[in-house]
Amino acid sequence: ELYDWFTANLPIKEPPKQFEMARLNVTTFLTSKRKLLKLVNSKVVDGWDDPRMSTLCGMRRRGVRPEALKAFIMKLGVTRQISLTQVDVLEDCIRDDLDPIVERRMVVLAPLKVVVEDYPEGKEEEVEAMNHPSNPAMGSRKLKFSRELWIEQDDFREDAPDSFFRLKPDGEVKLRYSYVIKVKQVIKDPKGVVTELRCTHDPATRDVMPADRKVN
Repeated sequence: ELYDWFTANLPIKEPPKQFEMARLNVTTFLTSKRKLLKLVNSKVVDGWDDPRMSTLCGMRRRGVRPEALKAFIMKLGVTRQISLTQVDVLEDCIRDDLDPIVERRMVVLAPLKVVVEDYPEGKEEEVEAMNHPSNPAMGSRKLKFSRELWIEQDDFREDAPDSFFRLKPDGEVKLRYSYVIKVKQVIKDPKGVVTELRCTHDPATRDVMPADRKVN
C-alpha cells in the first residue's frame, strides 16, 4: 500500500506496477531468511552453502542442478495464494533431471547379513554391472560376489503376503547381476530380531533366469 501511495503521489509520468506473489513454501524446507540467518549465526550449520540449508548454494552442494530447479518452478508456476508444496514434487524434478546423466550405484543403509551356505568359503567372483540400465554407452563396473552378502532389512519379510516379491522363508529371489538365492534358515537374536539369513544358490543362474520355475 505504501508503495502504491508513493507512485500515485510522486510526479512520475508512467508509474510502475508492482505485483506481490506468494512465497514458495515447500514441506521440510525452511524458507524464512530470518530463521536461516539464525542457523548461520549460531553455527548450527557451516554457512549459507551448507548442504542442509534450503538455499540455492546449499542445494548446489547437494548436487541439485539448475535445470532441476527451473523444471520445479515451471511445474508450479506463480500464484498470489499462500500454499504449501510437497517436497516430493521437488525430488521428482531432481530425479528426472539426473536420471539420464548419472551413473547408478547400490547402497545398503540398513544391512542384513546373508550367508550363502553352498558357496565355497574364501571364493570371490566378479560380475559385470551396468553403470546405467538404459544407456550402455556409460559403460560398466565390476561387482564382487562371495559367500557373505549384505541386503537391506526391508528386502526380507518373515510374514510376507503374496504381493511381497522379495526374500521370504523358502522363497527365491535373483540378485541383481548375480545368482538366484533361496532362504533356508532365519537366525534371530534373543529379542527375536532377524540378524542373519542362511541361503543356498543356484549356480546356473548367474547370468540368466531359471527356465524351469518362476523367480522374482
